[in-house]
Amino acid sequence: MKPQTKIEMVVVEKPVYEKIYSEEDLQSIEIEKQKLGLSGRKLEVLQLMAQGLSNQQIADQLFLSLPTVKTYTSNIFFKSEVKGRTQYIEKSRQLKIID
Repeated sequence: MKPQTKIEMVVVEKPVYEKIYSEEDLQSIEIEKQKLGLSGRKLEVLQLMAQGLSNQQIADQLFLSLPTVKTYTSNIFFKSEVKGRTQYIEKSRQLKIID
């Protein structure tokens, strides 16, 4: 009889990296959010845009109407002085509003 080998799998989860912001950075980020009029809901829309979701997908995920999402994005683009999603996402990353 062959001896049986017992295999045990252990899964360890840990963050790959963690961004640490100084108090100054956090204050600066908050000021930029206020300048751009980013409420919690608009920030959620921005984060989903950055993930590549369409307006319809964002609306479905946040239980909003499509016109509401379009209004949010139009207002955000106008206040940010950008012309589209790609520019806005890049600007948001530069301002550290999103990762």
